[in-house]
Amino acid sequence: MDTELRMEAGSWHAVVMNDTLVTGFEKQAVVDRNFFNNCIFLASFKANKLYDSDKNPGEWFDYYVGVLWSYGWSFDEEPVEFVQPQFSGSVQQAWMMSAARLVTRSQLAQVEAAHAALEKDALLLAKFAGSSVKTHKSHIVPVRYGANGELVVVLSQIRFIKSVMRTTYLFWQIHQPMSQLDIRARRLVINRRAMDANRERLALAIRDIPFKLEEHEL
Repeated sequence: MDTELRMEAGSWHAVVMNDTLVTGFEKQAVVDRNFFNNCIFLASFKANKLYDSDKNPGEWFDYYVGVLWSYGWSFDEEPVEFVQPQFSGSVQQAWMMSAARLVTRSQLAQVEAAHAALEKDALLLAKFAGSSVKTHKSHIVPVRYGANGELVVVLSQIRFIKSVMRTTYLFWQIHQPMSQLDIRARRLVINRRAMDANRERLALAIRDIPFKLEEHEL
């Protein structure tokens, strides 16, 4: 990744990587950031080869987090799954309520602020939200360090199928009847020893992937 990490003490950092919004890169070592980026890049690539996330979001997400497990991450807490075929309300509030037991209050605030910044950038928002007028998919990934220096991430997937094709509402703040909203989330942890043991194998795995991960700072 050629985007430099720019952080000040007490600040927070968010980036958009394709359809993934990552928050909370405070004081993260570059090698750790690269390891994490490479993990989600490889996981997304492998999951896309096997499953259509539009049609099979649950299978796609399970395989996605399973790839991280195969590179040294361990599962922490039970997964979250929210599926409502006739959803009406705020996607923002639904995500915050679903993910609340997996993230801290400060992480919830970081995600909210990052989405507000994203929705002010029309070009970046269009890339993040995708080209489909009916289906929106995105991934929200808060990141932090644990008390013992371990890396803690919450992988969350949002998918909704809109019943109204044209709307002036922004997707995160939207209030309208929708045909379905799916939210899945899982918290994973990895310590320094496991990262070091898997760095070389991970680098080899992503070397020949035919597309690149676009990264944009917010």
